[in-house]
Order: sequence, then C-alpha cells, then structure tokens
Amino acid sequence: MRTRRFVGLLILGIAALISAITSVTVAAISLTQQVHTAQYVDSMSKNVSLALATQEAIDRKLEMRVDALEEAVIHIGTELQALKVKMALSCHADYRWICVTPLKVNDTDFEWEKIKNHISGI
Repeated sequence: MRTRRFVGLLILGIAALISAITSVTVAAISLTQQVHTAQYVDSMSKNVSLALATQEAIDRKLEMRVDALEEAVIHIGTELQALKVKMALSCHADYRWICVTPLKVNDTDFEWEKIKNHISGI
C-alpha cells in the first residue's frame, strides 16, 4: 500500500513539475513576443513620424510655390489691365502718358477686381 501511495505521489509530483515548467515556458514566450511587439510598434511609430515630417516639408514647399504663383498671376493681371487701358485710349501724339476720355475702357467679361478676389479666395 505504501508503494502505491508513493507511486501515486511521485506521478502527481512529476505532473505538477511538468505543469510548472510548461507554465514558466509559456510565460517566457509570451513576454518575449510582447517585447518584440513593442519594438515593432516603436519602429513603426518612428517610420510614420519620419514620413509625416517629410510630407509636411513637401507640403510647405508646395504651398510656398502656389503662393508665389498666385502673386505672379495677380501681378501679371494688374500689368495686363494697365496695358489694356493704355492701348484703348486714343491720346494726343505729344502726350503719351496723359489721356482724358469719357469712354469706358475695360470690355472684358469679368472685371479684374473680381478675378483678383477669386484668386485671393475672397
């Protein structure tokens, strides 16, 4: 009877030892995977931050170029309007820069102020 009890306790002890070893192994594997996951998330966060910073720099450059283009279009429009006025007026041959006329000189479909306000977003 004692031998049966001893064998039963021995089997129970071995099963408990196997269970403890399995539990420790599973916990170690789980912790290792979590460390890898944290490293992966950290690396991905770094890459995303770098990509967003690069995109922000590109956006700033594009915005500066669009602003410069907008200013150039407004300047060209103003110069074009001045040239239209100058060409439309019939002035005295001796006075090239002074003209007085009762006629309306701008015959376009849209006024320059309306175009300029549209470009400026007003």
